[in-house]
Amino acid sequence: MKKESILYKVMTSWKLWILPGMLIMVGWITLIQMIPIGDGGGGYDEDPAYVYLTSGLYLLKGHIPIHNDHPGTPVQVLGAVVIFLRWGISRITGIVEGDVATEVFRSPELYMGTISVALLLMNVGALLYLGRRVFQVTKNYPLALLVQTSVFIFENLVPGTIYLAPESLLIFASLCLLGVLADEIFVPFQDNTLRNKQTAVLAGVICGFGLAVKITFLPLVGLLLLLNSYHRILHAIRYMLLSSFICILPILPHFFSFLQFIFRITKHTGVYGSGNEGIVDLGLVPTNFFILIREFPLLYIVVCALLVALVLMWRRERSVKSDRLAGLIVPVILILVMLGQTLMVLKHFSIRYMVPVLPVSLVGLAWLIRIIWVNPKKWMIARWLPTAMLAACFVLGVMATYHLQKTLHSNRVLSKQEQALFSNEINKHKDPFIIGTYRSLLPKGAIYFGLTYTRGELNEAAKPFLENFDGYNMWTKSLFLSSPEQINKIIASGRDVLMVVPDFFPQPDAFILESLVHVSNRTLFRVIRMRHSGQ
Repeated sequence: MKKESILYKVMTSWKLWILPGMLIMVGWITLIQMIPIGDGGGGYDEDPAYVYLTSGLYLLKGHIPIHNDHPGTPVQVLGAVVIFLRWGISRITGIVEGDVATEVFRSPELYMGTISVALLLMNVGALLYLGRRVFQVTKNYPLALLVQTSVFIFENLVPGTIYLAPESLLIFASLCLLGVLADEIFVPFQDNTLRNKQTAVLAGVICGFGLAVKITFLPLVGLLLLLNSYHRILHAIRYMLLSSFICILPILPHFFSFLQFIFRITKHTGVYGSGNEGIVDLGLVPTNFFILIREFPLLYIVVCALLVALVLMWRRERSVKSDRLAGLIVPVILILVMLGQTLMVLKHFSIRYMVPVLPVSLVGLAWLIRIIWVNPKKWMIARWLPTAMLAACFVLGVMATYHLQKTLHSNRVLSKQEQALFSNEINKHKDPFIIGTYRSLLPKGAIYFGLTYTRGELNEAAKPFLENFDGYNMWTKSLFLSSPEQINKIIASGRDVLMVVPDFFPQPDAFILESLVHVSNRTLFRVIRMRHSGQ
């Protein structure tokens, strides 16, 4: 009977596998468009993917990761585990012979692609889990499928599930947290004695994990208020703190520097702790808020709809002197979480910082539909509303996915054209020495950028794959492996030295340059000579 029961559950819930299955296919196609990351051709480049690849390797080699701004430790740990497994299996089967660092620098895109597949599978599992939990609570397939459309409706979520960055695990944590709290969201009047006692524990652990991935997960901690009792909320907070502590253990000696970084951000109006002292640049708030509305209209439509529903429900329950006013806590918390994320992003603006809260908007929409659908009057519109909204969201998801793939393809085509122009010019020079900078979109430049977040312990393993190449740090005005004297000696020997500089940087004062080829976002120069004072 138990086997039949499990089989029956699997067979009857096959619909919930549709969208996770689609995510596997769309994610794989997206990954093909994005790779190689090193040349930025798919619109996703070295920052921060190569930093996390190198940091994972750095951690695997027994070093404390330097990159701890997010703090991002779970991403680094996952990278280390996947790198070890990929290299270990390849070494046992005789595919590779070198040590792990050598093989990662030999084939960085291969290892990055493997990590991306692991991230994709984790997010597919989380999406399936969310759908199953919503169905368990609501007994409504359209609502369960509706919340699963969240990763498709918002165009930056599909690539976010696979690109090696904190956002990939933020999506995973957000989907899992919403799944764990499904009972609290959709059955707010249930007797506490009937609730799963592990909900508070799991919710706290997930929140701690999310905060260790990136501090932008902080507004979602507000969802713990859905636990609806001081005892359960405090219980969740205890596990959240414990989970965060465990997740950041690899960078614990550097945790104080992370706190200093967060303090600088809080104290200044610019990005990454730059700008004037203050909480926020009020002059930029209207423009940035308009950008958020333009990028995520559905989220703010749901916020407005929840506000309207909240007012109507409050007036109705108050007029009949109902004791169910406590049920209004659900829309209040969902609204506060979405607006809290908005305020955080307006303080430190970037579209990607909205990623954790985006699935919340679809859960809020599902909650609204359920409130209408369970109305005793059972209007025709209410009866068909879940299916109608699912169809609308599915269409929006298809449109967003099509636009995403079209954009990625266009970026890749343009990148190939520009790389060909650079390659043709570089091939005119015999045995040239290349200097790259941040986001010069050169494969060797991506390796160099990742190495800047180590203390030099990996340089020897990487040097064979950085032959005739060096990186120039535009902020510290220094070369990575060479010196101005060495560059001038190369030029004096008759070899050409070429340099790629992105347009968002001015021509560096340390170099006397001659422009050779300009493309849409960067220029290839010939270095006439280096000034010794430039370093």
